[in-house]
Amino acid sequence: MDDEFEQAIAELGGKQLVDRFNARVLAEPAKALPRAEIDGFSIGYAVAIGGISCAIDLMLDKAFREEMEEKHRELPAKEREALERKIKARLEELGLLPEKGMPGMSMDWYEKLNEELGLKSPYQLRPSNHRILNHVDTKRVIKMLMNGEAGIGDLIYKIYPGMSEAAARELLEMHLQADRCSPASLPLRFMSWFWEQAIKAGDPTKVGEPSVLFKMFSSMTKNVDWSKWLNKFFGEGLIPPGANIGEAMLKLYDSGALNQRVFWTSDLGAAVGGAKRRLLIAAFMELGIELFAFLEGVKKGYIAWEGDLASIGRQVKAWRDQPKYLDMKILAQGFAASGGATKALISGDILQINYFSMGMVFKHLLAYPATERRHFTRMIEFSRNDIDKDFAAFSTATGIRPRPKLGVINGGLSMAESLEKRLVKAGCQSTRVQVLAVDHPKEFADLVARVEVASKKASGDTMKERAFDKICESWYLSDEDDDAKAIAQFKKDLVVIEKEVLG
Repeated sequence: MDDEFEQAIAELGGKQLVDRFNARVLAEPAKALPRAEIDGFSIGYAVAIGGISCAIDLMLDKAFREEMEEKHRELPAKEREALERKIKARLEELGLLPEKGMPGMSMDWYEKLNEELGLKSPYQLRPSNHRILNHVDTKRVIKMLMNGEAGIGDLIYKIYPGMSEAAARELLEMHLQADRCSPASLPLRFMSWFWEQAIKAGDPTKVGEPSVLFKMFSSMTKNVDWSKWLNKFFGEGLIPPGANIGEAMLKLYDSGALNQRVFWTSDLGAAVGGAKRRLLIAAFMELGIELFAFLEGVKKGYIAWEGDLASIGRQVKAWRDQPKYLDMKILAQGFAASGGATKALISGDILQINYFSMGMVFKHLLAYPATERRHFTRMIEFSRNDIDKDFAAFSTATGIRPRPKLGVINGGLSMAESLEKRLVKAGCQSTRVQVLAVDHPKEFADLVARVEVASKKASGDTMKERAFDKICESWYLSDEDDDAKAIAQFKKDLVVIEKEVLG
Protein backbone atom coordinates (compact mmCIF):
# COMPACT_ATOMS: atom_id res chain seq x y z
CA MET A 1 0.00 0.00 0.00
CA ASP A 2 1.22 3.49 -0.84
CA ASP A 3 2.69 5.33 2.19
CA GLU A 4 0.59 8.47 1.66
CA PHE A 5 -2.57 6.40 1.29
CA GLU A 6 -1.76 4.43 4.46
CA GLN A 7 -1.15 7.67 6.34
CA ALA A 8 -4.49 9.08 5.19
CA ILE A 9 -6.32 5.95 6.41
CA ALA A 10 -4.43 6.07 9.71
CA GLU A 11 -5.55 9.67 10.25
CA LEU A 12 -9.17 8.60 9.72
CA GLY A 13 -9.20 5.48 11.89
CA GLY A 14 -5.78 4.80 13.30
CA LYS A 15 -3.80 1.55 13.06
CA GLN A 16 -6.93 -0.53 13.55
CA LEU A 17 -8.47 0.79 10.31
CA VAL A 18 -5.18 0.29 8.44
CA ASP A 19 -4.99 -3.34 9.61
CA ARG A 20 -8.60 -4.00 8.62
CA PHE A 21 -8.01 -2.45 5.20
CA ASN A 22 -4.91 -4.59 4.61
CA ALA A 23 -6.77 -7.71 5.70
CA ARG A 24 -9.58 -6.93 3.28
CA VAL A 25 -7.14 -6.36 0.40
CA LEU A 26 -5.27 -9.60 1.05
CA ALA A 27 -8.39 -11.69 1.61
CA GLU A 28 -9.44 -14.15 -1.08
CA PRO A 29 -12.50 -12.87 -2.95
CA ALA A 30 -15.74 -14.70 -2.25
CA LYS A 31 -16.14 -15.33 -5.97
CA ALA A 32 -13.26 -14.65 -8.36
CA LEU A 33 -13.95 -13.01 -11.69
CA PRO A 34 -13.44 -15.29 -14.73
CA ARG A 35 -10.23 -13.64 -15.82
CA ALA A 36 -6.61 -14.66 -16.32
CA GLU A 37 -3.76 -12.40 -15.26
CA ILE A 38 -0.34 -12.32 -16.87
CA ASP A 39 2.34 -13.74 -14.58
CA GLY A 40 5.92 -14.94 -14.66
CA PHE A 41 5.03 -18.48 -15.67
CA SER A 42 2.90 -17.44 -18.64
CA ILE A 43 5.54 -14.95 -19.79
CA GLY A 44 8.22 -17.63 -19.48
CA TYR A 45 6.10 -20.10 -21.45
CA ALA A 46 5.52 -17.63 -24.29
CA VAL A 47 9.19 -16.62 -24.41
CA ALA A 48 10.30 -20.27 -24.30
CA ILE A 49 8.19 -21.50 -27.22
CA GLY A 50 9.01 -18.36 -29.19
CA GLY A 51 12.73 -18.69 -28.51
CA ILE A 52 12.78 -22.40 -29.37
CA SER A 53 10.92 -21.70 -32.62
CA CYS A 54 13.39 -18.93 -33.44
CA ALA A 55 16.33 -21.31 -32.96
CA ILE A 56 14.63 -24.02 -35.05
CA ASP A 57 13.94 -21.53 -37.84
CA LEU A 58 17.55 -20.36 -37.93
CA MET A 59 18.91 -23.92 -37.93
CA LEU A 60 16.51 -25.12 -40.64
CA ASP A 61 17.23 -22.03 -42.75
CA LYS A 62 20.95 -22.81 -42.57
CA ALA A 63 20.31 -26.47 -43.38
CA PHE A 64 18.09 -25.54 -46.34
CA ARG A 65 20.71 -23.21 -47.80
CA GLU A 66 23.40 -25.89 -47.45
CA GLU A 67 21.14 -28.48 -49.06
CA MET A 68 20.41 -26.20 -52.02
CA GLU A 69 24.10 -25.40 -52.46
CA GLU A 70 24.91 -29.10 -52.56
CA LYS A 71 21.94 -30.08 -54.72
CA HIS A 72 22.51 -27.41 -57.37
CA ARG A 73 26.30 -27.05 -57.32
CA GLU A 74 27.95 -27.21 -60.72
CA LEU A 75 29.97 -30.40 -61.11
CA PRO A 76 33.27 -30.65 -63.01
CA ALA A 77 33.04 -32.08 -66.51
CA LYS A 78 34.46 -35.49 -65.48
CA GLU A 79 31.85 -35.96 -62.74
CA ARG A 80 29.06 -34.98 -65.14
CA GLU A 81 30.43 -37.44 -67.68
CA ALA A 82 30.27 -40.18 -65.03
CA LEU A 83 26.60 -39.38 -64.40
CA GLU A 84 25.83 -39.45 -68.11
CA ARG A 85 27.58 -42.83 -68.46
CA LYS A 86 25.39 -44.20 -65.65
CA ILE A 87 22.29 -43.11 -67.56
CA LYS A 88 23.56 -44.73 -70.75
CA ALA A 89 24.41 -47.95 -68.90
CA ARG A 90 20.97 -48.07 -67.34
CA LEU A 91 19.34 -47.51 -70.74
CA GLU A 92 21.39 -50.39 -72.09
CA GLU A 93 20.33 -52.65 -69.19
CA LEU A 94 16.69 -51.85 -69.92
CA GLY A 95 17.16 -52.35 -73.65
CA LEU A 96 16.17 -48.75 -74.34
CA LEU A 97 19.24 -47.43 -76.14
CA PRO A 98 18.15 -45.19 -79.05
CA GLU A 99 19.54 -45.31 -82.57
CA LYS A 100 23.02 -43.94 -83.10
CA GLY A 101 23.08 -40.17 -83.50
CA MET A 102 19.81 -39.70 -81.58
CA PRO A 103 19.64 -37.98 -78.18
CA GLY A 104 19.82 -40.45 -75.31
CA MET A 105 16.26 -39.67 -74.18
CA SER A 106 13.21 -38.08 -75.78
CA MET A 107 13.47 -35.16 -73.32
CA ASP A 108 16.49 -33.92 -75.30
CA TRP A 109 14.90 -34.31 -78.75
CA TYR A 110 14.42 -30.78 -80.05
CA GLU A 111 16.34 -30.11 -83.30
CA LYS A 112 13.45 -30.91 -85.66
CA LEU A 113 11.16 -28.69 -83.59
CA ASN A 114 13.12 -25.61 -84.62
CA GLU A 115 12.04 -26.29 -88.20
CA GLU A 116 8.50 -27.41 -87.39
CA LEU A 117 7.84 -24.40 -85.17
CA GLY A 118 9.71 -21.92 -87.35
CA LEU A 119 12.01 -20.88 -84.50
CA LYS A 120 14.85 -18.63 -85.56
CA SER A 121 17.83 -17.03 -83.87
CA PRO A 122 17.98 -15.71 -81.21
CA TYR A 123 14.92 -17.71 -80.02
CA GLN A 124 15.60 -21.18 -81.43
CA LEU A 125 16.29 -24.18 -79.23
CA ARG A 126 19.98 -24.88 -78.79
CA PRO A 127 22.17 -27.09 -76.55
CA SER A 128 22.43 -24.27 -73.99
CA ASN A 129 18.68 -23.73 -73.63
CA HIS A 130 16.87 -26.87 -74.85
CA ARG A 131 16.08 -27.93 -71.27
CA ILE A 132 13.32 -25.33 -71.20
CA LEU A 133 11.41 -28.01 -73.17
CA ASN A 134 10.13 -31.15 -71.39
CA HIS A 135 12.31 -31.03 -68.27
CA VAL A 136 10.26 -29.64 -65.36
CA ASP A 137 6.69 -30.96 -65.74
CA THR A 138 7.48 -34.33 -64.15
CA LYS A 139 4.07 -35.92 -64.64
CA ARG A 140 3.95 -35.10 -68.35
CA VAL A 141 7.57 -36.09 -68.98
CA ILE A 142 7.06 -39.50 -67.34
CA LYS A 143 4.02 -40.13 -69.54
CA MET A 144 6.03 -39.06 -72.59
CA LEU A 145 8.89 -41.43 -71.70
CA MET A 146 6.50 -44.33 -71.11
CA ASN A 147 4.99 -43.81 -74.58
CA GLY A 148 8.33 -43.23 -76.31
CA GLU A 149 7.14 -39.83 -77.50
CA ALA A 150 8.92 -36.53 -78.16
CA GLY A 151 7.64 -33.09 -79.06
CA ILE A 152 5.52 -30.31 -77.60
CA GLY A 153 1.78 -29.94 -77.07
CA ASP A 154 -0.13 -31.62 -79.91
CA LEU A 155 3.01 -31.80 -82.04
CA ILE A 156 4.08 -35.30 -80.93
CA TYR A 157 6.35 -37.88 -82.57
CA LYS A 158 6.67 -41.51 -81.47
CA ILE A 159 10.33 -42.22 -82.16
CA TYR A 160 11.63 -43.87 -78.97
CA PRO A 161 10.92 -47.27 -77.42
CA GLY A 162 8.32 -47.24 -74.64
CA MET A 163 9.10 -48.19 -71.04
CA SER A 164 7.46 -48.93 -67.70
CA GLU A 165 6.52 -46.19 -65.26
CA ALA A 166 9.18 -47.35 -62.79
CA ALA A 167 11.86 -47.19 -65.48
CA ALA A 168 10.63 -43.77 -66.62
CA ARG A 169 10.80 -42.38 -63.08
CA GLU A 170 14.25 -43.83 -62.46
CA LEU A 171 15.71 -42.54 -65.73
CA LEU A 172 14.07 -39.13 -65.31
CA GLU A 173 15.60 -38.67 -61.87
CA MET A 174 19.06 -39.68 -63.13
CA HIS A 175 18.74 -37.36 -66.13
CA LEU A 176 17.59 -34.39 -64.05
CA GLN A 177 20.40 -34.93 -61.55
CA ALA A 178 22.94 -34.73 -64.36
CA ASP A 179 21.28 -31.66 -65.93
CA ARG A 180 20.86 -29.90 -62.59
CA CYS A 181 24.62 -30.02 -62.02
CA SER A 182 25.48 -28.84 -65.55
CA PRO A 183 26.59 -25.24 -66.23
CA ALA A 184 23.14 -24.44 -67.66
CA SER A 185 21.31 -25.96 -64.66
CA LEU A 186 17.53 -26.39 -65.18
CA PRO A 187 14.88 -23.74 -65.82
CA LEU A 188 12.33 -22.88 -63.19
CA ARG A 189 8.92 -24.40 -63.80
CA PHE A 190 7.19 -21.09 -64.51
CA MET A 191 9.84 -20.23 -67.11
CA SER A 192 9.21 -23.47 -68.99
CA TRP A 193 5.44 -22.97 -68.71
CA PHE A 194 5.52 -19.43 -70.11
CA TRP A 195 7.77 -20.50 -72.99
CA GLU A 196 5.54 -23.44 -73.94
CA GLN A 197 2.34 -21.39 -73.68
CA ALA A 198 3.83 -18.65 -75.87
CA ILE A 199 4.80 -21.29 -78.48
CA LYS A 200 1.21 -22.60 -78.46
CA ALA A 201 -0.20 -19.09 -78.76
CA GLY A 202 2.06 -18.48 -81.77
CA ASP A 203 0.81 -21.54 -83.72
CA PRO A 204 -2.26 -23.06 -82.01
CA THR A 205 -3.34 -25.08 -85.08
CA LYS A 206 -0.10 -27.06 -85.02
CA VAL A 207 0.86 -27.15 -81.33
CA GLY A 208 -2.52 -26.77 -79.62
CA GLU A 209 -4.35 -24.00 -77.82
CA PRO A 210 -2.64 -22.27 -74.88
CA SER A 211 -4.27 -22.51 -71.47
CA VAL A 212 -7.13 -20.22 -70.46
CA LEU A 213 -4.93 -18.77 -67.72
CA PHE A 214 -2.27 -17.77 -70.26
CA LYS A 215 -4.89 -16.20 -72.52
CA MET A 216 -6.15 -14.09 -69.60
CA PHE A 217 -2.59 -13.15 -68.67
CA SER A 218 -1.78 -12.17 -72.27
CA SER A 219 -4.90 -10.02 -72.59
CA MET A 220 -4.01 -8.13 -69.40
CA THR A 221 -0.34 -7.62 -70.36
CA LYS A 222 -0.59 -7.13 -74.12
CA ASN A 223 0.98 -3.66 -73.91
CA VAL A 224 3.81 -4.64 -71.54
CA ASP A 225 7.33 -4.29 -72.92
CA TRP A 226 8.94 -7.38 -71.34
CA SER A 227 12.44 -6.62 -72.59
CA LYS A 228 12.35 -3.18 -70.97
CA TRP A 229 11.22 -4.34 -67.53
CA LEU A 230 13.16 -7.59 -67.30
CA ASN A 231 16.38 -5.99 -68.58
CA LYS A 232 16.08 -3.38 -65.82
CA PHE A 233 15.94 -6.15 -63.24
CA PHE A 234 18.37 -8.72 -64.67
CA GLY A 235 20.74 -6.51 -66.67
CA GLU A 236 20.68 -4.53 -69.88
CA GLY A 237 20.94 -6.33 -73.20
CA LEU A 238 19.81 -9.79 -72.06
CA ILE A 239 16.45 -9.71 -73.83
CA PRO A 240 16.09 -8.26 -77.35
CA PRO A 241 13.44 -5.54 -77.84
CA GLY A 242 9.98 -6.79 -78.80
CA ALA A 243 10.35 -10.22 -77.17
CA ASN A 244 7.17 -11.79 -75.84
CA ILE A 245 7.02 -13.37 -72.38
CA GLY A 246 7.99 -16.83 -73.66
CA GLU A 247 10.96 -15.53 -75.62
CA ALA A 248 12.01 -13.47 -72.59
CA MET A 249 12.01 -16.60 -70.41
CA LEU A 250 14.11 -18.45 -73.00
CA LYS A 251 16.72 -15.68 -73.10
CA LEU A 252 16.86 -15.40 -69.30
CA TYR A 253 17.54 -19.13 -69.08
CA ASP A 254 19.95 -19.14 -72.04
CA SER A 255 22.01 -16.31 -70.54
CA GLY A 256 22.20 -17.95 -67.11
CA ALA A 257 20.54 -14.93 -65.49
CA LEU A 258 17.78 -17.09 -64.03
CA ASN A 259 17.60 -20.84 -63.48
CA GLN A 260 17.15 -23.29 -60.63
CA ARG A 261 20.72 -22.86 -59.37
CA VAL A 262 20.51 -19.06 -59.38
CA PHE A 263 17.12 -19.00 -57.68
CA TRP A 264 17.42 -21.73 -55.04
CA THR A 265 20.86 -20.64 -53.85
CA SER A 266 19.73 -17.01 -53.49
CA ASP A 267 18.18 -15.26 -50.48
CA LEU A 268 14.87 -15.13 -52.33
CA GLY A 269 15.02 -18.89 -52.91
CA ALA A 270 15.75 -19.46 -49.23
CA ALA A 271 12.77 -17.24 -48.32
CA VAL A 272 10.46 -19.09 -50.71
CA GLY A 273 11.77 -22.48 -49.59
CA GLY A 274 11.31 -21.51 -45.94
CA ALA A 275 7.85 -19.98 -46.36
CA LYS A 276 6.01 -23.18 -45.47
CA ARG A 277 8.31 -23.72 -42.48
CA ARG A 278 7.72 -20.19 -41.19
CA LEU A 279 3.99 -20.46 -41.76
CA LEU A 280 3.97 -23.64 -39.65
CA ILE A 281 6.04 -21.91 -36.95
CA ALA A 282 3.53 -19.04 -36.78
CA ALA A 283 0.64 -21.52 -36.63
CA PHE A 284 2.31 -23.57 -33.88
CA MET A 285 2.87 -20.41 -31.83
CA GLU A 286 -0.86 -19.72 -31.99
CA LEU A 287 -1.74 -23.33 -31.13
CA GLY A 288 0.75 -23.35 -28.26
CA ILE A 289 -0.92 -20.35 -26.61
CA GLU A 290 -4.42 -21.70 -27.34
CA LEU A 291 -3.45 -24.96 -25.60
CA PHE A 292 -2.09 -23.00 -22.62
CA ALA A 293 -5.33 -21.01 -22.39
CA PHE A 294 -7.46 -24.15 -22.60
CA LEU A 295 -5.53 -25.99 -19.87
CA GLU A 296 -5.55 -22.92 -17.60
CA GLY A 297 -9.31 -22.57 -18.09
CA VAL A 298 -9.83 -26.23 -17.19
CA LYS A 299 -7.55 -25.94 -14.15
CA LYS A 300 -9.39 -22.88 -12.81
CA GLY A 301 -12.78 -24.45 -13.41
CA TYR A 302 -14.06 -22.05 -16.06
CA ILE A 303 -14.05 -24.74 -18.75
CA ALA A 304 -16.06 -27.75 -17.59
CA TRP A 305 -16.20 -31.13 -19.30
CA GLU A 306 -19.83 -31.61 -18.33
CA GLY A 307 -22.47 -30.60 -20.83
CA ASP A 308 -22.69 -30.76 -24.59
CA LEU A 309 -20.05 -29.71 -27.09
CA ALA A 310 -21.82 -26.43 -27.83
CA SER A 311 -21.63 -25.44 -24.15
CA ILE A 312 -17.95 -26.38 -23.91
CA GLY A 313 -17.28 -24.47 -27.12
CA ARG A 314 -18.89 -21.32 -25.69
CA GLN A 315 -16.82 -21.62 -22.51
CA VAL A 316 -13.59 -22.05 -24.47
CA LYS A 317 -14.42 -19.16 -26.80
CA ALA A 318 -15.17 -16.80 -23.90
CA TRP A 319 -12.15 -17.86 -21.81
CA ARG A 320 -9.54 -17.61 -24.58
CA ASP A 321 -10.77 -14.14 -25.61
CA GLN A 322 -8.73 -12.28 -22.98
CA PRO A 323 -5.92 -9.69 -23.15
CA LYS A 324 -3.55 -12.05 -21.33
CA TYR A 325 -3.48 -14.56 -24.15
CA LEU A 326 -3.00 -11.84 -26.75
CA ASP A 327 -0.01 -10.65 -24.69
CA MET A 328 1.38 -14.18 -24.75
CA LYS A 329 0.82 -14.55 -28.50
CA ILE A 330 2.55 -11.24 -29.19
CA LEU A 331 5.51 -12.33 -27.07
CA ALA A 332 5.76 -15.78 -28.66
CA GLN A 333 5.43 -14.55 -32.24
CA GLY A 334 7.82 -11.69 -31.59
CA PHE A 335 10.52 -14.01 -30.26
CA ALA A 336 9.89 -16.47 -33.11
CA ALA A 337 10.55 -13.68 -35.62
CA SER A 338 13.46 -12.13 -33.71
CA GLY A 339 16.21 -14.29 -35.22
CA GLY A 340 15.33 -13.48 -38.82
CA ALA A 341 14.78 -9.82 -37.96
CA THR A 342 18.21 -9.61 -36.31
CA LYS A 343 19.88 -11.26 -39.33
CA ALA A 344 18.03 -8.86 -41.63
CA LEU A 345 19.23 -5.90 -39.55
CA ILE A 346 22.84 -7.08 -39.75
CA SER A 347 22.91 -8.21 -43.38
CA GLY A 348 20.36 -5.81 -44.85
CA ASP A 349 18.49 -8.75 -46.38
CA ILE A 350 14.82 -8.19 -45.49
CA LEU A 351 13.90 -11.63 -46.89
CA GLN A 352 15.38 -13.14 -43.71
CA ILE A 353 12.38 -11.90 -41.70
CA ASN A 354 9.63 -14.32 -40.68
CA TYR A 355 6.80 -12.25 -42.12
CA PHE A 356 4.14 -14.73 -40.98
CA SER A 357 5.02 -14.27 -37.30
CA MET A 358 5.46 -10.52 -37.75
CA GLY A 359 2.06 -10.37 -39.41
CA MET A 360 0.49 -12.18 -36.47
CA VAL A 361 2.10 -9.69 -34.07
CA PHE A 362 0.52 -6.75 -35.92
CA LYS A 363 -2.80 -8.61 -36.17
CA HIS A 364 -2.90 -9.14 -32.40
CA LEU A 365 -1.92 -5.53 -31.72
CA LEU A 366 -4.80 -4.33 -33.90
CA ALA A 367 -7.22 -6.71 -32.19
CA TYR A 368 -6.12 -5.74 -28.66
CA PRO A 369 -8.54 -2.82 -27.98
CA ALA A 370 -11.58 -4.79 -29.12
CA THR A 371 -10.49 -7.81 -27.06
CA GLU A 372 -10.18 -5.63 -23.97
CA ARG A 373 -13.67 -4.17 -24.51
CA ARG A 374 -15.24 -7.62 -24.92
CA HIS A 375 -13.42 -8.89 -21.84
CA PHE A 376 -14.50 -5.98 -19.62
CA THR A 377 -18.08 -6.31 -20.90
CA ARG A 378 -18.08 -9.98 -19.87
CA MET A 379 -16.74 -9.07 -16.42
CA ILE A 380 -19.54 -6.53 -15.94
CA GLU A 381 -22.19 -9.00 -17.12
CA PHE A 382 -20.77 -11.67 -14.82
CA SER A 383 -21.00 -9.33 -11.82
CA ARG A 384 -24.52 -8.18 -12.69
CA ASN A 385 -25.75 -11.74 -13.18
CA ASP A 386 -24.23 -12.73 -9.85
CA ILE A 387 -25.98 -9.82 -8.11
CA ASP A 388 -29.28 -10.74 -9.76
CA LYS A 389 -28.95 -14.31 -8.47
CA ASP A 390 -28.28 -13.04 -4.94
CA PHE A 391 -31.32 -10.72 -5.11
CA ALA A 392 -33.47 -13.60 -6.37
CA ALA A 393 -32.28 -15.85 -3.55
CA PHE A 394 -32.95 -13.06 -1.03
CA SER A 395 -36.48 -12.50 -2.37
CA THR A 396 -37.23 -16.24 -2.29
CA ALA A 397 -36.03 -16.54 1.29
CA THR A 398 -37.65 -13.39 2.71
CA GLY A 399 -40.50 -12.54 0.37
CA ILE A 400 -39.10 -9.02 0.13
CA ARG A 401 -38.67 -7.71 -3.40
CA PRO A 402 -35.80 -5.24 -3.86
CA ARG A 403 -36.69 -2.10 -5.74
CA PRO A 404 -36.17 -2.33 -9.52
CA LYS A 405 -32.80 -1.38 -10.93
CA LEU A 406 -32.68 2.14 -12.28
CA GLY A 407 -30.48 2.82 -15.26
CA VAL A 408 -28.39 5.96 -15.09
CA ILE A 409 -28.25 8.58 -17.82
CA ASN A 410 -25.85 11.49 -18.20
CA GLY A 411 -26.02 13.86 -15.26
CA GLY A 412 -26.36 11.11 -12.67
CA LEU A 413 -30.19 11.19 -12.52
CA SER A 414 -32.02 7.87 -12.36
CA MET A 415 -33.58 7.20 -15.72
CA ALA A 416 -36.99 6.26 -14.30
CA GLU A 417 -37.41 9.57 -12.43
CA SER A 418 -35.98 11.54 -15.32
CA LEU A 419 -38.28 9.96 -17.92
CA GLU A 420 -41.38 10.72 -15.84
CA LYS A 421 -40.38 14.36 -15.37
CA ARG A 422 -39.45 14.71 -19.03
CA LEU A 423 -42.87 13.42 -20.08
CA VAL A 424 -44.55 15.99 -17.84
CA LYS A 425 -42.36 18.80 -19.21
CA ALA A 426 -43.21 17.70 -22.74
CA GLY A 427 -46.91 18.10 -21.90
CA CYS A 428 -47.83 14.42 -21.53
CA GLN A 429 -50.20 14.24 -18.53
CA SER A 430 -51.17 10.58 -19.00
CA THR A 431 -50.63 8.86 -15.67
CA ARG A 432 -50.58 5.45 -17.37
CA VAL A 433 -47.79 6.52 -19.76
CA GLN A 434 -45.77 7.94 -16.85
CA VAL A 435 -46.12 4.67 -14.92
CA LEU A 436 -45.02 2.69 -17.96
CA ALA A 437 -41.94 4.92 -18.25
CA VAL A 438 -41.06 4.24 -14.60
CA ASP A 439 -41.54 0.46 -14.91
CA HIS A 440 -39.90 0.08 -18.33
CA PRO A 441 -37.14 2.71 -18.49
CA LYS A 442 -35.04 0.99 -21.14
CA GLU A 443 -37.94 0.65 -23.53
CA PHE A 444 -39.14 4.22 -22.93
CA ALA A 445 -35.79 6.01 -23.22
CA ASP A 446 -36.18 6.39 -26.99
CA LEU A 447 -39.96 6.86 -26.85
CA VAL A 448 -39.69 9.81 -24.45
CA ALA A 449 -37.11 11.46 -26.68
CA ARG A 450 -39.52 11.13 -29.62
CA VAL A 451 -42.35 12.63 -27.52
CA GLU A 452 -40.11 15.61 -26.70
CA VAL A 453 -39.34 16.17 -30.38
CA ALA A 454 -43.03 15.97 -31.31
CA SER A 455 -43.93 18.38 -28.49
CA LYS A 456 -41.47 21.01 -29.74
CA LYS A 457 -42.67 20.66 -33.33
CA ALA A 458 -46.32 20.95 -32.30
CA SER A 459 -45.77 24.02 -30.13
CA GLY A 460 -47.45 27.12 -31.59
CA ASP A 461 -49.43 25.24 -34.27
CA THR A 462 -53.09 24.74 -33.29
CA MET A 463 -53.74 21.68 -35.47
CA LYS A 464 -50.48 20.00 -34.50
CA GLU A 465 -51.06 20.68 -30.79
CA ARG A 466 -54.51 19.05 -31.02
CA ALA A 467 -53.00 15.99 -32.69
CA PHE A 468 -50.20 15.78 -30.12
CA ASP A 469 -52.57 16.12 -27.15
CA LYS A 470 -54.31 12.84 -28.07
CA ILE A 471 -51.54 10.91 -26.28
CA CYS A 472 -51.24 13.44 -23.45
CA GLU A 473 -54.71 13.30 -21.85
CA SER A 474 -54.59 12.13 -18.25
CA TRP A 475 -56.98 9.22 -19.01
CA TYR A 476 -55.04 8.05 -22.09
CA LEU A 477 -54.48 4.24 -21.90
CA SER A 478 -56.06 4.08 -18.43
CA ASP A 479 -58.35 1.25 -19.57
CA GLU A 480 -55.44 -1.01 -20.60
CA ASP A 481 -53.99 -2.95 -17.65
CA ASP A 482 -51.61 -5.14 -19.63
CA ASP A 483 -48.23 -3.35 -19.86
CA ALA A 484 -47.16 -5.04 -23.09
CA LYS A 485 -50.40 -4.15 -24.88
CA ALA A 486 -50.31 -0.60 -23.49
CA ILE A 487 -46.74 -0.07 -24.71
CA ALA A 488 -47.61 -1.48 -28.13
CA GLN A 489 -50.62 0.86 -28.40
CA PHE A 490 -48.52 3.84 -27.30
CA LYS A 491 -45.89 3.09 -29.94
CA LYS A 492 -48.57 2.76 -32.61
CA ASP A 493 -50.26 6.04 -31.61
CA LEU A 494 -46.91 7.84 -31.41
CA VAL A 495 -46.11 6.87 -35.00
CA VAL A 496 -49.44 8.35 -36.13
CA ILE A 497 -48.80 11.54 -34.15
CA GLU A 498 -45.30 11.88 -35.62
CA LYS A 499 -46.68 11.69 -39.14
CA GLU A 500 -49.18 14.46 -38.39
CA VAL A 501 -46.80 16.66 -36.43
CA LEU A 502 -43.47 16.08 -38.12
CA GLY A 503 -44.83 15.62 -41.63
